[in-house]
Formats: sequence, structure tokens, C-alpha cells
Amino acid sequence: MDKRMQELLPVGYYHLVFTIPHELNAICFKNKKVMYNILFQAVSQTILELCKEPKHLGADTGLISVLHTWGQNMMEHPHLHIIMPKGGLSFDRTHWVMPNKKDDFLIFYKILSRKFKGKFLWLLEKATVLVLSYDVSLLFVVLSRA
Repeated sequence: MDKRMQELLPVGYYHLVFTIPHELNAICFKNKKVMYNILFQAVSQTILELCKEPKHLGADTGLISVLHTWGQNMMEHPHLHIIMPKGGLSFDRTHWVMPNKKDDFLIFYKILSRKFKGKFLWLLEKATVLVLSYDVSLLFVVLSRA
């Protein structure tokens, strides 16, 4: 643990949680590889792109993502926990850029939510192979007799 602690940057950190709507849970659990990949991409692109904008941070940042597939109630609830530093490396790589805000958040949650939703839906639309949820009783049956 001490060795990992030595690797931390001497800055504060943010903890963010990105969740998909529960209506997508059935599709997610039938298409884990595709859907989790979309989730990771949408979240990382959202954070990294917004942090590059000068009005939010104007720097390159990093993040650590942890996938949780269940909620505290042990029901299906895919979501990502994100840990990211309070700040980022300047584009010219010469100094650390601190956020201008003294708030407990870097980017307002509504901005994050809108961008995340757009990214997720765009990536979902691009996905070529998805097994949609289905009810087994709806399977077609073909009878053939000689």
C-alpha cells in the first residue's frame, strides 16, 4: 500500500460515477463485451475532451476507471467509478494546471451528463453486433413433417 501511495500525485482527486439507464440493463448483460466497451469509451472520451476545453481545465488529465456491474441492492446496475486528479498537465507539458474553481467538482454534472449521453448513444448506434433482449416464449417454432 505504501508503494502505491508514493505513486500518487501531490494533488486532490475527484470521484465521479457514470451510470447508464436501467432500461439498458438487459441489453448490457446480453452484450457485456460490446456494452462495457461502449461505457468505458463514452466515459473516458467525455472526461478527456471536456478537460481539454479552457473553460473547464485547459489541460490533459488522466483517470482510473472501475466497473461495477451490481448496485448495493445486488440488482443489475452497470456503472463506472472514476478517480481523476484535480488538474492536469499543460498542453506544452511544462507545468501542472490547477482548476480555476474552488468547488467540489471540476465540471458541472449537467454538462458531464449531456456529453456522456451523447457519446454513449453515438457509440451504441455505431455498434454493429448487439443481441437485443428477448423473451424465450417469443421464439418462432417451425414444424416439418414428411
